[in-house]
Amino acid sequence: MIFGKDKKITLNSEAIVRIRNNDPRFGGRLYAQCMESLRKNFNKKYFTTKFLVFERIYDDAFYKFWKKVNKEEIKELTTDIEGYIWGIMKNLINNEIKVRELKELNQKEIFIEDYSRYENFKEEQVDLADLEIERLKKQIVNDAIISLGDPCRSILFLFYHKELSYKEMVGKIPGYTGSDAIKAKSYKCKKLMEDIVKKKFNEYEIDI
Repeated sequence: MIFGKDKKITLNSEAIVRIRNNDPRFGGRLYAQCMESLRKNFNKKYFTTKFLVFERIYDDAFYKFWKKVNKEEIKELTTDIEGYIWGIMKNLINNEIKVRELKELNQKEIFIEDYSRYENFKEEQVDLADLEIERLKKQIVNDAIISLGDPCRSILFLFYHKELSYKEMVGKIPGYTGSDAIKAKSYKCKKLMEDIVKKKFNEYEIDI
């Protein structure tokens, strides 16, 4: 018997087999039992940290645990499953806190001065009558970056505002351990940003 009231769930041979078989009934019960316990831990430690959302962090941690067992990266545990998932959650939480500190964002205060690093803008000489249009362009781009959320927001912030290379971003983007992965993700992020920016430019009848 794996489950039971107030019973810690260990990663025994039966649990491993069920996870690797992607047993939906077992997965559902494991998910629910661990969630009930870990929600209490989360609320005790992070109740006042409003930007941390338990359900999202727990889902990510549970998925990472399930995937590790499936890939045979975990064959046994020195702790129970709940404890292991809680460890993953704490790493995710710490990463979120670090990224939030890194952004130096007061939401709408990313100002991109160098449009040459954004492929779809051309630098141009403007007279005073065009300054308001330039300000609006910057605000549209800034709002687009903010709206994307992480990891895109962090990657684009570091690329445009901090002017970091992809290699320099390694270790600063949670979940991305290599420059190639960051570069590939940045292309997708830039495409998403470009779509948002073009739509807004069309709304304001602004030429790119």
